[in-house]
Amino acid sequence: MKYGISTLDKMYVTLEGVTEVYHAEQGVFFLNKETTLGFVPYSNLGYYELIKNN
Repeated sequence: MKYGISTLDKMYVTLEGVTEVYHAEQGVFFLNKETTLGFVPYSNLGYYELIKNN
């Protein structure tokens, strides 16, 4: 899966290969089976969305 992540400092990051989204105490982890693909703290998280490949 591919996620687009908007952060409050106007970054927009696309992560491919996400298999799990984990809501931790401090923020959101974007994971696959092998590794953490990304982490965004709640204080800087705008929104995230699953991007479907058309």
